[in-house]
Amino acid sequence: MDLMAFQKLRGGLKANVSPATGETLETAETRLRTLLTSSVLFGNVEVASTEDSDRLLIAMVNFRPGTSEQLVSEYLRQAWTNELRYLGWDACSFLVEDGHVELQAATLHESASHYITLHIVATAGDFAESEIPSQRVPDPQSSRSLLRRRRRLTGV
Repeated sequence: MDLMAFQKLRGGLKANVSPATGETLETAETRLRTLLTSSVLFGNVEVASTEDSDRLLIAMVNFRPGTSEQLVSEYLRQAWTNELRYLGWDACSFLVEDGHVELQAATLHESASHYITLHIVATAGDFAESEIPSQRVPDPQSSRSLLRRRRRLTGV
């Protein structure tokens, strides 16, 4: 979806529903942080919640040099679709440029009681293997789960 269309939809959502707060937002922040830090694609992961209704969750990450922007955007799309969004309504928009991927997304809880918005900025960055914390070893179950879902969705 192009950015202008996404911003219109997000504006309508914000005008009609309250944003997530408290424990709900903290849980979403933890899930986002876990997804980003468990991936071998990313280093220097920073995740936070904000009071900005356009981006209740924000994240900045570096992706490994030599990693294609397409792979990064596909990982973020799969993470959004399969792990982060609610089963109710959602929309997202990507900006993909050389060395840079951005995801802006919004989702409405099934009960229509609240929404979550997020903005992830991923840039190509230099980080040595030794700088990756040991807790960032990917969980094989999680990785396999994402791969199975990807294969079901794409038929590949």
